[in-house]
Amino acid sequence: MSNILITGAAGCVGSNLVRRLAGEKHNLNILIKPGTWHHFLDGLNLNIFYGDIRNKQDVLAAMKNCDYVYQVAGVVSYNLLDYKDMYTTHVDGVRNVLEAAGELGVKKVVVTASTAGIGIPDDKEKPLAENATFDFKKYQAVMYMYSKHLTIELCQDFARLGLSVSVVSPTTIYGQGDKEMHIGKVVKKIKENKLKFAPPGGNAVVSVDDVVDAHILVMAKGRVGENYIFADELIPYIDMFNRMAKLLEAKTIKRLTPKWFLPPAKLFLNFLERTMLVFGKKPLLSPSALNFTFKYRYFDSAKARRELGWEPKVGFEESMVRAIKFYKESKLL
Repeated sequence: MSNILITGAAGCVGSNLVRRLAGEKHNLNILIKPGTWHHFLDGLNLNIFYGDIRNKQDVLAAMKNCDYVYQVAGVVSYNLLDYKDMYTTHVDGVRNVLEAAGELGVKKVVVTASTAGIGIPDDKEKPLAENATFDFKKYQAVMYMYSKHLTIELCQDFARLGLSVSVVSPTTIYGQGDKEMHIGKVVKKIKENKLKFAPPGGNAVVSVDDVVDAHILVMAKGRVGENYIFADELIPYIDMFNRMAKLLEAKTIKRLTPKWFLPPAKLFLNFLERTMLVFGKKPLLSPSALNFTFKYRYFDSAKARRELGWEPKVGFEESMVRAIKFYKESKLL
């Protein structure tokens, strides 16, 4: 039995990871923000600490006597309104976790980053791997990507200083537990037959169950200072949306959004986002998020498969079945 701290335990990945580790009879501390919870945590034997990774004292209190740490806490957003929270969480907060781990003699830390911190391939036939060069000129203004890249760099810096830390970089995650409706918003629109066009890009997908496996494998086998990509299928959006539509018994989407639509739409959304920012509000779609749907965000998980023996077990359809069931049971769909 190990003493383990999991931050961000009220989120999709964190709550699924806690459930898995609780089933293995570990002694679990969780650090979550006040006022947050996930019903996946109900009934589990947990030591609950309320706080924020951006407060080092909160981190130290939750981490005391822990042998292993999963730093999962993060902010998933492409909205300008969340830029400060993303930077302070993914940079200042992660630094607090790594510093505390070093001070308390933690045996190993696994940090959740994202393939967003690696970049976007220029060619859909050449998915990016961990050694890709991050294009600061192109992506520094996109805070989610920039801050996640800084997360990866921070971990590498601390590894060079002697801390045992490895990084998990999942692609877009599907499955049960998405109470924030990050993927659920698209699912809802497809179910209601409100999506008439599919964007002309594509994305790499992975189930939350396989991401939990990834974290546990990286903790057991991941090399110090290394970042590992976890991706299952590489799917064009029109195929992805229609596979969802079939499961939802919704109408097939037959048309792609024309590429000429992107520049004027980005201009409008940029104006809208900056206008709403004045009033502390977010648009339903940010210009960055729209822009990425016209690209192929494909990634190569060969390193994780080769070094860790990771193989995805839950395919896209099954992960969507589990997601849809969760949304319905949570009265989100």
